[in-house]
Amino acid sequence: MLRHTALIAAWYRYRFAIAVFCVAVLGVAHLLSADDRWPLGQTIRIDEARPKAGHAYEATLPQADLGRDKQPVDSFLYEIRTDRGLGAFDGLNHRWGWSLAYLGLRARILAKYPDFAIEHRQLIGPGNTDDVEIRDLGGGRYIVWEGSLHFSASDNSSPVSNGRRYELFVPYVRFRTMSAIATWLRDLALAAIVLTLLRALAERPSFRPVLANTAPGVFVTVVMLIAVVGGIEVYQRVANGAFGDVIWPMRFDPIAGLTYEPNAEIRWSNQLDFWTRERTNSLGFLDREPAQPKPPGRFRVMLVGDSFVEGAQVPNDAKVQTLLASRFDERLGKGRVDVVSIGLSGTGQANQLGLYEAFGKPLAPDLVVLLAVSNDFADNSPLLGAVRNGWHPAKAPWPFFERTGPNEFRAVAPAEDWARFKLSGVDPVSFYTDLMQMPEYASRLGGWGGPTAVDMDAMFFRRELPPAFEEAIALTRHALDEWKRIAARDHFRLVVVATANLTRGEVDALSDGNLYLCRFREIVEKAGLPFLDLYPTFARQPDRSLGAWRHDSHWNQTGHQWAADALYRYFTDGGLLPAGIATTARR
Repeated sequence: MLRHTALIAAWYRYRFAIAVFCVAVLGVAHLLSADDRWPLGQTIRIDEARPKAGHAYEATLPQADLGRDKQPVDSFLYEIRTDRGLGAFDGLNHRWGWSLAYLGLRARILAKYPDFAIEHRQLIGPGNTDDVEIRDLGGGRYIVWEGSLHFSASDNSSPVSNGRRYELFVPYVRFRTMSAIATWLRDLALAAIVLTLLRALAERPSFRPVLANTAPGVFVTVVMLIAVVGGIEVYQRVANGAFGDVIWPMRFDPIAGLTYEPNAEIRWSNQLDFWTRERTNSLGFLDREPAQPKPPGRFRVMLVGDSFVEGAQVPNDAKVQTLLASRFDERLGKGRVDVVSIGLSGTGQANQLGLYEAFGKPLAPDLVVLLAVSNDFADNSPLLGAVRNGWHPAKAPWPFFERTGPNEFRAVAPAEDWARFKLSGVDPVSFYTDLMQMPEYASRLGGWGGPTAVDMDAMFFRRELPPAFEEAIALTRHALDEWKRIAARDHFRLVVVATANLTRGEVDALSDGNLYLCRFREIVEKAGLPFLDLYPTFARQPDRSLGAWRHDSHWNQTGHQWAADALYRYFTDGGLLPAGIATTARR
């Protein structure tokens, strides 16, 4: 009994030393677990994988003796994926995507750090798998055999071009034995720590009063945190009409390719500045319903463009086409001039030809305005569009032109099965990596280090351009020539209007902030088309930044108003309206 009492007393006396010892044992248990985060093995980076048959790839290991005895080698194979931008939050999105507070925080991070990236390490396997299964089934199976790693990607993509890294971890000792020892040590250490804590608390009579005084404060703090987060959720949903789910219902048209479904609700938000709900019209565009057929005697203006014309960031009543139509109604009388639009985000002039042929031509426009933005050169190229969007250049979901000679082009129809041919990866960096494995595209992309080196659209401000970018300008020139031909065929006037973002104030030493605009203006002037640059209009404003969202470069309601005012003045003063209408408008 005395020995038992002495043992209990010693346990209490040396409680701190026992706790420290238990923590040390837990550390040893981690080391023995043979995890690759601890130095009880060697990590081998897999470089220069070579394709074999089926899903199998082979890489030579620097440790040539591994697997030489033709016995199974204990190992871990890790697939490391770098997710950038929105993709970096995929894991959190599944858990917290319902929360507007989380979506707002995510949007702020991406607004400040657009290249935000996270590496995800995924353990793949099983290991020590037969070569036949690796070849036929893939799915991350692998084996270390005679100094080589025979393996497959987790999704059966190509490890050569999917933009991921692979690392093989080989423990110094067999990890099954070490893992069993680590488990026992960990359980014993945790039990000792818990018992030591309870023994220490038993010697303190004041423990209960402390707990009684502390618990209410902790409880109140937790309740307050829940109330704050809940308050943010309620404010966003009620005051801002916010929502977390973005809805873009799409359909495929054989002429135009992917477009919105008609009469469908579109929800779009950057989770910081705007939460917009609108319905598409019967044609599938975010605009008011156009009068069909066009009433006799009415002069019709049609705006054609990408996301700036689409205007998903503002309601239909605040868009440039609606505001411009209102100006005409005020000055000319209701119904003499109307304004319609066909706008779809991500499209360039080459893609927009398909939109016009499928949906715009029946509207019988008298004046068509092509709105040019700073991503149009790239969006007119199926190759650069593939880098941006991940489709195969020869299987795009929109119509394109393909260059077949110095001044020869052919039209390429949209591919309904485009999704079957998507490139490996989830972002432009991995898409670029995949394309660089294809000789016919790598030669054209040569001279550009990819999205991580220079932004694709910023390249067009460079004085010297790689072949793919020179080709994109040639494709844009041909697209505008086609627009001019169609204008003559369908008897409408054609005007090109450049947004302010074709001019940049700050560029690097290899670039010129006016070069994108100059290149586009040169194409338009050689085609003999009228050209309006909106940059002077926006630059004259006391604060140009007030025309766009704080965390989004698209026009807000003010920007749409500035653009509508500039277009109204240009149309009425530039002789683009019929004589009788123009005279009335200027009064």
